[in-house]
Amino acid sequence: MIGLAEVSRALARRWPLAVPEFSPATRNRLKFAAWAAVGIWSAYGILEVVRFWHFSGGGADWANLAGATHGNPYDTLGFRWSPIAAWLLALIVPFGLPLWQISHFVVLALLRPRWMALAVLAWWPFWHDVMNGNVLTFVFVAAWLAITGSRPATLAFYTLVVLMPRPLMLPVTAWLLWNEPWSRRWFIAIVAAHLGLVLASGLGGDWLHRLLETSAAEVHHPWNWLPSRWIGLAWIPVGLACAAWLTRRGRLGFASVLASPYLFPDYLLLVLLELAPRQTPSAIANGE
Repeated sequence: MIGLAEVSRALARRWPLAVPEFSPATRNRLKFAAWAAVGIWSAYGILEVVRFWHFSGGGADWANLAGATHGNPYDTLGFRWSPIAAWLLALIVPFGLPLWQISHFVVLALLRPRWMALAVLAWWPFWHDVMNGNVLTFVFVAAWLAITGSRPATLAFYTLVVLMPRPLMLPVTAWLLWNEPWSRRWFIAIVAAHLGLVLASGLGGDWLHRLLETSAAEVHHPWNWLPSRWIGLAWIPVGLACAAWLTRRGRLGFASVLASPYLFPDYLLLVLLELAPRQTPSAIANGE
């Protein structure tokens, strides 16, 4: 199959002005400019998050999670997780929002290589996640460790998938199931055990209804940065097709954000998966 680089060189030979060939020095300068632009944007985003945090107090998502620990969790409009997750939250919520926010920083210590924790701290969607008391940081850390070779993290990620299913978790899940045959039976076992608990809770119907109404409502949210904000659910097949194409090529960061029907700021934390070295536990076991 002809790659993009070959096509670019062919076009450059046929129409020299159409696709210019840059020198290594020019390419380096363009890369530096791109990274500088990202850095400036992220710094501005962090300042805006801190400013909003100071005036609002943060914890918008945490309030939804805390509200789900009393009675029927789906009486809380913003709660869309599994009813089993609501039971687990009942054990966490009493410790309070500040400790929950601190745990976002603590979990970064698990990342390898060490510099990745600094990259996350410099990326403004992380601060947005911390401010609101959401869970994308934990999803990201579990995904990073799983695709870089940790079997316990793979099982932890599967557990998060069933407890708080989001379309943006599909690419990493599919990649792990394809590349990690050993994990497939564990995934089935986790799904089956969770399904049994959901059915026993009697809240399965309420949960399904919440999941369906959430997708339709969130796409028109003013903070949604995907085309679905304007074209609605018609974006879903386009996004999923792009996500599938990217997943096949191991571009799990971009695939994750495109797999979602909507894109909120903290979802961009998953883009950092593009920096992850692809080394599965099976590859490690085979000495690759």
